[in-house]
Amino acid sequence: MSNRNRHFNIRPELPESVIIDLKGRKVGSEDLATAGLMLKWCENEGYRGASLRIAQNVAMGLEVAIGLSARGQHELAAKKAGDVMWVLKKDRENSKARNYKALGVIEIECRDGQYRQIGAIVKWFMTVHFRIAEQVKSLVHVETETEQQLAFEAEMFKQSILDGKAAQEAAESHAGLSKVA
Repeated sequence: MSNRNRHFNIRPELPESVIIDLKGRKVGSEDLATAGLMLKWCENEGYRGASLRIAQNVAMGLEVAIGLSARGQHELAAKKAGDVMWVLKKDRENSKARNYKALGVIEIECRDGQYRQIGAIVKWFMTVHFRIAEQVKSLVHVETETEQQLAFEAEMFKQSILDGKAAQEAAESHAGLSKVA
């Protein structure tokens, strides 16, 4: 069924970007996987020799980065993407010196319909996952502080109850002594 309004079944129409985000896709993984596939088959783009070996190794590095991000290890995924960026940078420098096409300039169609270079996609993936890792670290830090504060408050409450019971027992024992006398 389409996402259009009907006479008897009224549903608001959502923009395409919101629909994609609601599906819960993993951040940048589809584009990076497409880049990896493109690198595995880069001989179709006219690459030969050492470039094919470099492309295969870069594709393996991208697969590792995707796997790490899927397991929630965003900092390691970003570092692996940084390693891939370094290799692509060195390939670009060597391609300028030897007059051949660099691997990072291969363009692929991304999930949003835009055509982007592999180098730009890897850089975006790296920065996004570094930001996610920072947010996770700050969230863990806040949760740790909150847990420590709650534990302190619980200990204080427990101590106040014990102090109250001690005061109550002292008052009862004092009241019992005054009845005897």
